[in-house]
Formats: sequence, structure tokens, C-alpha cells
Amino acid sequence: MGAQCTTPLVQDAAELKMCDSDDNLFNAGSVLQEPPLSGKDQMMLDSTGSEEWDESTRTDESTCSNIDSLEPAPEPGAIEGLEDMPILNGGSRCTEKVSLIDARESGISSGAPIASSLDANVAEALRLFRDEDDVVGACGMLLKVKTTLQRQAGGADEWAAIVNMPLVQQLNVESEKMKDIGYLCCSHDQQWACVYKNEKADQSMHVLFDPQKPYEVQYRLHVGFPVKLTNALAIASEVELSSHWNSFLVDTPALLSRTGCTRMVVKSQISVMLGFIKNESLDEIRRYIDEEAGIVYESMSSLDENHPLYSKPSRGFKRTETHVKSLWVACGPDHTILLQNGRLTLPFQCTKTLLTSLAGLVGKFILAGLVKNALRTVEPGNPWEEALAKDAHGFYRRLDRCVQSRASERRHPNSSAEGLVSCDSKVILPLLDRCKLQ
Repeated sequence: MGAQCTTPLVQDAAELKMCDSDDNLFNAGSVLQEPPLSGKDQMMLDSTGSEEWDESTRTDESTCSNIDSLEPAPEPGAIEGLEDMPILNGGSRCTEKVSLIDARESGISSGAPIASSLDANVAEALRLFRDEDDVVGACGMLLKVKTTLQRQAGGADEWAAIVNMPLVQQLNVESEKMKDIGYLCCSHDQQWACVYKNEKADQSMHVLFDPQKPYEVQYRLHVGFPVKLTNALAIASEVELSSHWNSFLVDTPALLSRTGCTRMVVKSQISVMLGFIKNESLDEIRRYIDEEAGIVYESMSSLDENHPLYSKPSRGFKRTETHVKSLWVACGPDHTILLQNGRLTLPFQCTKTLLTSLAGLVGKFILAGLVKNALRTVEPGNPWEEALAKDAHGFYRRLDRCVQSRASERRHPNSSAEGLVSCDSKVILPLLDRCKLQ
């Protein structure tokens, strides 16, 4: 099995708060400044007193630690263009114009009023999700808005209007998918049989096989990488270079579609046991990056026949239906843990003996190949060097921020009295509800 877990990730989920540097994704600026008051707000201030107004605009740090604070409200007259509003852009501070018109066209409801001091933050949350596919960052901003609205008169109605926006509803669905990945990879509620184990290399594979369902196999992987998260994921992400670690590939995998660094559709073919098993996969890969927790959530599923990129298996190949969930966990500057849970529907009947043989091949060649080539990524002139340096989609910059997070540092072996990597699923699980909008 993998290394034992010794050091808690955080004292509690509320402690997850980024303040390491100005470049952190969630360091969103200074404390919310009091905005110019509308007539309605002035009447509220007159009737409740300035002390109550100050309390209503105060953010609650215990609700969500994704954003340290809300951005100042724009000056009157600057709303339409939001001139030079400081915003988040893939994790780094920058200055950019954000159009509220675009945000409203994306789904902002006009049924209930949204305070001007929060309108820009809602628009920025929608931009993060729509343009950068940043689910965690968008949820973090919206939860800060929710906290502020809960302290204001009529705030519940305004929050209801926000969560009913079509784009926010879609964001909530993606947040739930991300949470499901985490729970599945951290669950231990069934009896698994160990079919491969290499304690020295921190690798193990367990399976759950039901003879009554000979076409279906469930498996769990625990793989330790002696390199940082950025390098470990480079091996899995640069699909065109997969032949360097996967000796079963018939040809270079085809990247059919890519959306930034979070979505891909990949087609690949493998041949195992001297051609006895020839399989063609056609999978969609979806990633969620939580820079604050230092974790990448990944889902890989076979395309169904209704997908526009679906095609039938090539002649001579069969297709396995794949549903794989993975957690890539940063553990300091030179360690990564992969926790993976997969369910495969095979195109042939499987027996326990055949399954054990296949698992041995996977462990000996694929897992060992992954780790071996992950180590190659730190050597000069390696095949992944150019892709890491170019970073065309900003993926590796975000992974570096995961590595540098406080949560990642606490999982590093040097943080443990026993010198072991700390990746306790019981500590990871409380982090999964941080992005819950409803």
C-alpha cells in the first residue's frame, strides 16, 4: 500500500486560506470598501446606524477561504466598462476590463436587485467560470458574495436571484462533479483485493471483481511520484509523448479536442499479450484545479454515441467503456500522490486469473513507466522540457501554485515526524464542501 498518513493537512477546513504571496489565486485584494450609497441604502443607514452598516459589509472568513476579500466597488459612471478593475486571471493579479453587459447576457437575472458593490464580483465569478473554466475560483468569489448578502436586508432574495442564473446553476453542477471525484477516490467502503504492490516505490493496485459481472472490473491505484505535481502531470497531459512511458501503445494517441488545460478528448490504441487483447479508447478528460488545496481533480470517461466526436472502434479493435476518477495531490516541492478509482466495462469476459495477470502487467510496465519517466522530466533535454517551458495553456503555472500552497507543504515528508508523505483521505474529505453554493 502507499505511505501512511501522519500529518494533518489543516486544523480545519476554514483554515485553508492563501496568504503566501501576491501571486496566489485567491488573494483577491484588500478588504471591501464602503461603496457610494444609493438612496435606498442611505435610508437603510439612517434607520440602522453606521455601526450596523459596517457589520453588514463585513466578510465572514469562516465561510469560504478561496478569496481573502471582495474587490472595491467601482466608482459611479464606471460600471459599464468597469475601468481597470483588479481581477483574478488564472491565478495571477492583473488589470482588465469586464463588461457587466456580457455578464448579464450570461445569465444575470434582473428579477431582484443586486447591489452595485457586489455586481462586479458576480460578473468576475462568471468570467472565471465561463472564460477560464476555473470552477474553484468562481465558487470562492460567489461564496464571499453570499456571506455579504446574508448580512444585508433583502440579501436572501438577491442571493436566490444569483443562484438561479443559468450559468451559476451550471457552475454548481460542475462543483458537484468535482466533489464526487474526491469522495470516490477517498472512499474505503468495500472489500478490495490487492493484485499489485511495490512498497519501495509506493505503488499499489487493488481490484473489486464480481464473478456475476465478468465484463466489469473496478480498481484502485495508489502511486507515489518522487517529483513535484507539475512534472508528474506533465507525463499524463502531453498525450503526444505517451509512447515514452506506455509500451503497449500501437501508435501515438490522437488529441481530437482541447479546451485550455481542463478539457481534452483523446483517442488511443493498445495491444496486450502479443495482440490477444487489442483495445481502442475514446475518452473525454475533465480537470478541476484547486490551487489552494494543492489538488487536481480529474475525470476520464468514454464518449457516448451522441457525442459529436464519437466514432466506432477501428477494425480489429474493441472498445472498453471507461469511467476513471483521479486525485493528483501535491505534497511539497518534490512529491506527488495519485489516488485513482476506475470502473471498466470490458469487451470480453474476465476471470480472476486473467485479471491478476493483467494487473501485474499494468503495475510492472505502465505504473513503473509513469514514475520512471516522471523522473526524466527534471533531466536536461528530456522530451517534456519544451512543453513545460512553453506552457501554452498556463496549466503548469497553475500546478506550480498548487505545489507552493500551504496545504501542499503540510503534506511534504519533512513535515512529518516519521518522514512520510501525508495524504490522509480523512483530512482531504472536509475540503470537498468548500465550493458548495447551495
